[in-house]
Amino acid sequence: MFASPTDSQFVFLDVDTLQIRALTSHSKSNLGTQGIVPNGDVLWLLPLNGMTLTCWNPKTGETREYSALPEGFRTIRWPQGYICEQRPFSNIAFSDREDQIILSPGLGNMYLSLDCKTGVMREWKLPVQVTERGKNGYYLAWGLGGFTDSKPRWEKAGNRIWHGPERKLFEINVDTREYKEIEIEFDYTDLREHEPGFGEESEWMQYCLSENAFHSLKDLLDNKIAGAPYDRQRQLKAFSRVNVNTDGTCGRNVHDFVKGTLS
Repeated sequence: MFASPTDSQFVFLDVDTLQIRALTSHSKSNLGTQGIVPNGDVLWLLPLNGMTLTCWNPKTGETREYSALPEGFRTIRWPQGYICEQRPFSNIAFSDREDQIILSPGLGNMYLSLDCKTGVMREWKLPVQVTERGKNGYYLAWGLGGFTDSKPRWEKAGNRIWHGPERKLFEINVDTREYKEIEIEFDYTDLREHEPGFGEESEWMQYCLSENAFHSLKDLLDNKIAGAPYDRQRQLKAFSRVNVNTDGTCGRNVHDFVKGTLS
């Protein structure tokens, strides 16, 4: 299944025959879908734009929409911190109660429980005490995290939840609220050895060193970085793709050009 990011159009591809069908949910509130969570014959459509959750049965064409968000629910884009109406949810956990689902946040500021019969949404608090935002700026999280899958792992209503700000993984039963933390271990030496250091990260960052847990500002000043060291010639070569005046004369050349144009 492929979803449009701007409207209610979908494409279904049969992986065996490669036959393609184009369908629409006919939802006027669906301004693009960022994720599809199947449950039996219905598809739960997580909105990319807007704050409406859609439940769609492609076989019958029936569509149900839920937008009764609780007071205080906001979608916040980090690190800028401004309120928007994009990516409110990231995934769904299914309760043993057929009329209830749990929504994990995307850019939203809380988990929600939805009563599918009444359409009422309420805040669903995690049973474990966690912080809303991380303390260390080098570990800035784009959101609170969410369910890593929608299929139960712990009996019937068990799901794994990744909590972004604290980088912790939990297995939680959404009905009984039992939980346990799943320990995550990394080999520090192995991680450090795979740090790239200075290099061309992307077309927007032609040559740079990412500031992270291994490379703080103090590490840079103390020359204690991991990976490739700074290479002046490599930086000049990379920056020359976007600025022909890599010798520091850009301002003077612009001034001469403007002066010659106006004279």
